[in-house]
Amino acid sequence: MSQEKLGEALGITFQQIRRAEQAADERRHHENDRDDPHELGALDFLELGRLLRALRRDGARTAILSNGSPEMVTAAIRSAKLDTLIDDTFSVDAVKVFKTAPETYRMVTDAWDAKPKKIVFVSSNRWDIAGACKFGFHPVWINRSGAPDEYAKYAPKRVIGSLDEL
Repeated sequence: MSQEKLGEALGITFQQIRRAEQAADERRHHENDRDDPHELGALDFLELGRLLRALRRDGARTAILSNGSPEMVTAAIRSAKLDTLIDDTFSVDAVKVFKTAPETYRMVTDAWDAKPKKIVFVSSNRWDIAGACKFGFHPVWINRSGAPDEYAKYAPKRVIGSLDEL
């Protein structure tokens, strides 16, 4: 866990959950057959569960903010057995625009009556980190592959290689 208690939100995209779910299915069939060591796989999904349980123990609130529909997000969370570890889900369907529009991030601050700087937003999507940064969140970029930073103007507060680094 990091040197200070993580903030009130954990932004994990539907795509990350879906990729992890697919990777877990694939791993069941090919236990150690992973072509890209940087792709989100079953072990990374376990890492997400560990982090969410640690956040829960610390009293932090957790949420998913997704471009996916509420039904897609709910199905992914249930399938991944994370439903007891996620406090809230926010879908852009509610505001009819996609991330990185500020209205999407504002759903979290409005629902939680929180200032943006109090929200720790974690994502592996650099474009999403840029949007969250511009909105005022405390963004943490999961850069598993060591990709170049394409949005230097909206730098994350922290760059990590895995969730275990939080």
